[in-house]
Amino acid sequence: MSLERDIRMAIETGKVIIGSERTLKELKGGDLKLVIVANNCPENIKADIEYYAKISKTPVYRFDGTNRDLGVLSGKPFNISVMGIKEAGESNILKRLTEVS
Repeated sequence: MSLERDIRMAIETGKVIIGSERTLKELKGGDLKLVIVANNCPENIKADIEYYAKISKTPVYRFDGTNRDLGVLSGKPFNISVMGIKEAGESNILKRLTEVS
């Protein structure tokens, strides 16, 4: 299964948070299992994500593509700089990306 398919499956069957503000809120609460950050995410947001991820011991995957690429990969008609995975659903994304990071 490809990364694209894993992300789409997580969005369709799991619980995925899209957007930096919502992801940070969930991350501060310790409710995320994985955070995905696009490579052109603003530095201040990336720093906040990494800080709170370290505190909550949540893995952060640095997506090798832009926010536009991540939006397209997710099947969404908009750019996505940050997404958080609460539940993977039927996807193998947690296994796939936590092994890589």
